[in-house]
Amino acid sequence: MKISKSHGTSELKELAVTRVRAGHSARAVAMELRLIEQTLRNRGKVAAAGTLSTSSRSPKPAESALYAIRT
Repeated sequence: MKISKSHGTSELKELAVTRVRAGHSARAVAMELRLIEQTLRNRGKVAAAGTLSTSSRSPKPAESALYAIRT
């Protein structure tokens, strides 16, 4: 499977969790999609518990201020 530059997106992570749930080994999926195996296992556990959030968190005001200063 060819992976585009969308490496690390939520869609890619959801795809990885779906493939592990379908019966593929976490190691094989992580290697193919260039993800960290333990992170994939953790995401699978969180998804099974039903607490997986597909949206990223909002930055804290202090983080936003630091980002503005750095750029």
